[in-house]
Amino acid sequence: VDNEPATFLCLQRILHVFLWQLYAQEASVHRRKCVQLFGALLGFADPFLTLHLLAIGMQPDVYASEWFPTWFAQLLPLHQTLELWDAILLRPPQFPLFIGVCLMHFFRRALLSMHEVSHVSSFLVSCAQLVDVHVLVQASLALFQAVPASVTLPAFPRHSAGEALLSQPGAVAIAAVDPNWHEEVRGRTTSDEGGTAGEEGMLPHGPEVH
Repeated sequence: VDNEPATFLCLQRILHVFLWQLYAQEASVHRRKCVQLFGALLGFADPFLTLHLLAIGMQPDVYASEWFPTWFAQLLPLHQTLELWDAILLRPPQFPLFIGVCLMHFFRRALLSMHEVSHVSSFLVSCAQLVDVHVLVQASLALFQAVPASVTLPAFPRHSAGEALLSQPGAVAIAAVDPNWHEEVRGRTTSDEGGTAGEEGMLPHGPEVH
């Protein structure tokens, strides 16, 4: 990365706008909600696979607990991770849950043939990189649009209704999950009279995020 300050500011925005609840003071509660919601979504999309995994003792928190706080960075090679992040950044914060569901569904035939937790875990780690990210994103988007918005309300109440669910990428600003972030950024922007010295002005241009 050639511009470390810009990279830091981008990651800072990602943290506050999308991932804050997964790293804040009560992060363990929100992480548990995300994993539970992921399990419910997987049961909705592929109940047969869900029942098989539960039967062999493969609970969602065994394999998926680190997927969502890292946006799959620990699972995919860097080039795939960056391509996936491009899609995630255009969607509400719950979108990675749908990516996780589709990722499991893509491997359903192999997973249904496995009967050991260790085999499933090692398989996911070694084979996730074989996924076509573009196809994964399209499938995730189709599932995202098919599932009732109320399903994600328990974990994402501010992003499961209204304009945040418009299907056009970047068509509407996404509210930050960190409630203090918007006021902090607005305060810095207001104090920056020239509009070029503040942190907000150093961020790469993209969809406006509030």
